[in-house]
Amino acid sequence: MTRTWGDGQGHRVPLPFRIKHEWGYVSGESQKDTIMAQTCPDDVAKPAAAGRSGATRERRGQERHHAVRFTAKLTDHSGEMLCLLRDISAEGMKANIYSDLHVDEEALVEFPNGQRIASKLVWAREGEAGFRFVQPIDLERLLHPTKEDPPRRSPRIHFETVARLVCAMESKLVRVLDISLGGAKLETGPVGLSGDHVTVQFDGLPTKGAWIRWTDGRRIGVQFDCPMSFDELCTWLNARRSRRPDANRDETASAA
Repeated sequence: MTRTWGDGQGHRVPLPFRIKHEWGYVSGESQKDTIMAQTCPDDVAKPAAAGRSGATRERRGQERHHAVRFTAKLTDHSGEMLCLLRDISAEGMKANIYSDLHVDEEALVEFPNGQRIASKLVWAREGEAGFRFVQPIDLERLLHPTKEDPPRRSPRIHFETVARLVCAMESKLVRVLDISLGGAKLETGPVGLSGDHVTVQFDGLPTKGAWIRWTDGRRIGVQFDCPMSFDELCTWLNARRSRRPDANRDETASAA
C-alpha cells in the first residue's frame, strides 16, 4: 500500500520510504519539504497567506530548504576542510563538519560545481553546523545543473604531506599536493604513463590502488580504485593537522 501525505490543500502526495535525490538519498522529516518542492507546483508547495506581499513571498521562496547529501569545501583562517551538506537554501546551509569552528567565524564555501560563496557560522553542536551566506546563492543552478555548467567533481583539499608510490618495479617517496575522496595529485618526477596502475601508500590510511589519469613529467593525477569515505578522509586530514606544526614540512622536504 502506497503511503501518502496531505499538503493541507486537498492534495495527496505519494510518500515512498526513501527518495532518490540527485546526489543521494534523503529520508525522515525532510521528505515532506523535498517532495513538495520537487513534485508540486509552487502555489501548492508553499501556499501564500492572504494579504502577504510579493516581497515576503519572494523571501520565503529563497528560504525554502532542500534536503541534500553531497560534499563541499570550507576554507577559513586555518586552511581547507571538507563538509557534508545535509540541508541547503538560497540563504544558508546545514552541514556535518570535522573541524573546530566558532560562532561568527567566516568561511568560504566551494560547491561541487565550482560556485563559491562567503559565509558565517551561526551555530555549531555535536559535529553539525549552520552557516548563513553573505548573499543568496543561485540554488537552481546548484541543484539542477544544465549542460552548459562545468562538470561536478569531488572537492580537492590542498594539503602537503608525503606518500610512497609504487609503479611497476619502482618505489619512491613522493609529495602529496592535494587529495580528494576519489584521487590525489602527486609530485613524483618522471614516473609512469597515463593509464598505468600504481599503488599509493599514505601514512595512516590503507594502501590505495590507483590509475594514473594524467602526467606532465613532474606531477601525476591518480584516481583511486575505490573512493574514500567522507569520514575516512576527514579523520585522516584532522589527524595530520594535529601533529607537530613542522612535522609535515619535514616529511615533504625529505621527498623533494
